[in-house]
Amino acid sequence: MCIRDSIRTADNVKEALTLIDSHKFSLIISDYSMPHTGAGLDIFKAAIQSGLPKSGFIMLSGTIDNLPEEIRFVSKGDLIALETAIDETLT
Repeated sequence: MCIRDSIRTADNVKEALTLIDSHKFSLIISDYSMPHTGAGLDIFKAAIQSGLPKSGFIMLSGTIDNLPEEIRFVSKGDLIALETAIDETLT
């Protein structure tokens, strides 16, 4: 079941970091490659510092270069794996 009021989105890194500072999340899905270098990892670090377990963070990326091992990775186009990862995190 998905409750729309519990979903937050951010249009940029600054907005994402502000949301992480002001809300408690069960799951964060982020892109790795964003307009500035390291942005996806900045979001990951902020999420972990906020108390989110590493298993509650999913990084989407077209590349696996330089991704830390603890980031859950879903291959491009593998929507079944993405859905499974989300279900596992939220149950």
